[in-house]
Amino acid sequence: ISALKVGKKLFVLTKEDYDTEGLVEALNGIIFCLTKMNQYEKVFSLLEDKEVEKYLDKVKITQYRIYSKVKNEEYTQVINDFLNIEKEIVGKIPASILFNVGEAYFRTANFKKSIYYFDQFVKENSFEKKSAEARLRLALSYDLISKNEKLVSEMYKNVIDRSADPYVRYE
Repeated sequence: ISALKVGKKLFVLTKEDYDTEGLVEALNGIIFCLTKMNQYEKVFSLLEDKEVEKYLDKVKITQYRIYSKVKNEEYTQVINDFLNIEKEIVGKIPASILFNVGEAYFRTANFKKSIYYFDQFVKENSFEKKSAEARLRLALSYDLISKNEKLVSEMYKNVIDRSADPYVRYE
């Protein structure tokens, strides 16, 4: 809560001083704090603010929206939001979008699509903490669509061997 207060003060101060970089950092900090406190409705309303849209780029706003909607279990809306902005993303799709879209497809039982996005995530972001979770989702997806048992078994072994996260290893 104190970090949120600091973020709000920083936002006001940087806005008064026309410090765009500071303003963006303050907004990122505020949104981070709100998501950690599970205040997703406040995140949504903040992202709808015209002032925020001036300072954060569209892809970053989409990253925050998608993450918040995954946490709110609004998986169909996540997929729709992504499909609406997918063509506007120049270059690589950000890691958080790949992971969360993969999660949305997984949660809606569209395992083939989830495999595509989790596979992309692992290929491009194998160093990320969430890559172990993505590998687990890949193994589960292949398991649920009844792929080759030997392949699935190898994928689960790979998850266990590569994960430092005890919760992922346990699952």
